[in-house]
Amino acid sequence: MARFGTEGVVLVDVSELGARIEHYHRVKVGDKKIFRLRIRDLSVAIHSKVVVSKVNRFAPGDDGLTVYRTGIEFVTATDADLETVRQMISSARAQTLVEQVANAKGFVPPKGEMPIFRGGVLTSNQVRISSEKVDAHLLPDRPIVKQIGYVRFYKRVGRWMKIWTLDPAQPDEGFTVSASEPVEQVDKLCDLYRNGDEKTRDLVRLLAATSLENANPTEKPGK
Repeated sequence: MARFGTEGVVLVDVSELGARIEHYHRVKVGDKKIFRLRIRDLSVAIHSKVVVSKVNRFAPGDDGLTVYRTGIEFVTATDADLETVRQMISSARAQTLVEQVANAKGFVPPKGEMPIFRGGVLTSNQVRISSEKVDAHLLPDRPIVKQIGYVRFYKRVGRWMKIWTLDPAQPDEGFTVSASEPVEQVDKLCDLYRNGDEKTRDLVRLLAATSLENANPTEKPGK
């Protein structure tokens, strides 16, 4: 567990260049915040920049939770910071291996100090994290599921809407793409479709349908 700015995040991967994190609120490419990580008696606070961010999966419904996976680059890491990161990686490697093996077998990690990962993604946050664990209160208390789903842009009662859905079908007016597409790219497609002429809209719909067919070659999205 770590922090990016004021938000609690789950650390997926870290190196001397940056980190991959999972979190529950949208960020934009280029956003700069302080990344804070503490492992046992080691801690760092490094100014970092978002280089990529995608919707990784989400649970539908009012109680669902959208999970973003974001790559950040360390911008102002000092030699001391980098040495601390190297020590963190070295000291955590053995414990992480044990916890990953436990997670792969479906068991709660030995000390209950980590969210549960399966298949490389956070699938559950129902773990017994001790109250003294730093930032434990920042974990959401809603269920998380491994579902990527789709983003649909369509017109409803004269108003353009963008929603997440588990249905890959293309709407009569608008388009559907995978929710794993970069947020900025989806927003550009929405603007292009909303403001484009008939030929432009046909092109956007064709690109959307083709992208889904390429992602799911055995499934043909419906009309």
